[in-house]
Amino acid sequence: MDAREKWQIDPERSTLKFSIGHSVLREIGGQFHCWGGLLLVDKVHLRRSAIRIWVDMSSIDTGSAERDELILATEPFDVHWEPALAFDSERVEIGRVGRGTVVGRLALHGFHQEIEVEVEAEAPRRHEKGAWHIVYNARASIDRAGLGLRRNRTIADWLGEGVVGATIKVVAHVEAVLDDRPAAVLLTPVTTESSTAREPFPS
Repeated sequence: MDAREKWQIDPERSTLKFSIGHSVLREIGGQFHCWGGLLLVDKVHLRRSAIRIWVDMSSIDTGSAERDELILATEPFDVHWEPALAFDSERVEIGRVGRGTVVGRLALHGFHQEIEVEVEAEAPRRHEKGAWHIVYNARASIDRAGLGLRRNRTIADWLGEGVVGATIKVVAHVEAVLDDRPAAVLLTPVTTESSTAREPFPS
């Protein structure tokens, strides 16, 4: 039996933001409103902990509806082809107290890329309903080409190659609440905004 604690990401108190360089706009920044996941925490042997994250990339918000539509239809994410992104950890490396690195596989468009996520823990918080939340801040860099995001047809496309930067920077604030339900239930999508998501993971 898996003795690890199950902690579900709380979408109301967590944020997932990104930024990417752009030769015209200098930088595109935004966040995703529909995402979630599960942390399996082994308090005795932290290296045995694991995490699975899903992101509905069609829930992107850059602060401009017009820009969102262009991004959804083309680069840098090409969401209309496949909106579901998933991250599965493969190992946890412990650093200084409260810090560590989660190494895992990012999957999108049938492509897979290993990335390193730098994680820093904050003190647990107890919220108004009495539930304790564990809190982490995380950051990572993603190579667009490694996820197959290189298919624009013409240089005239304002989001074309050479216009959009090669690296996507991701920053997350994660708050998770202890939940004893089965892991399959905890991976069900929860969103605070309207979304066109398909199932976050293939069956």
